[in-house]
Amino acid sequence: AARGLPSAAWVVDYCGAVKVQRKHDPSSYLMELCQGRSGPSRGMSLDVDAAAVGSEARMINDFTGIARGPNAECRVLHCPLTGEVRLPVVTTRVVRAGEELLLDYGAFFLADWKLGAD
Repeated sequence: AARGLPSAAWVVDYCGAVKVQRKHDPSSYLMELCQGRSGPSRGMSLDVDAAAVGSEARMINDFTGIARGPNAECRVLHCPLTGEVRLPVVTTRVVRAGEELLLDYGAFFLADWKLGAD
C-alpha cells in the first residue's frame, strides 16, 4: 500500500469480463462472482476475468509463501436498486504503508498452483 489503510477500507474494485465459469479455465486472473440462485443466472457459476481487461486489483497476490495470512478480501456487493454487482477489495485489518496487499485465492487455486509446479 502506498499509504497506511484502516481495517475495512475499500481499496479498488476487481474488474474484468464476466463469463460463465469453466472447470479448467487457463486464465490466471479469475475471481468468482457468484453461483446464481435465482433469475437468469440460476444454476450458473460466473467469473470475472481480468486477463485482457481489468483494474489494478488483478495484480494483488495470494498470501501463500509471502505472509501468515491475507490482509484483504474480495467481497460481492449487489445494489438492489440498479442490479449492479461489484467486487470490491477491502482490507481485513490495518495495513501499514509499504506493506503488500494480499488475498487468499482459495484451496482450488493452491491445488492448481501445486500441480503446475510439478
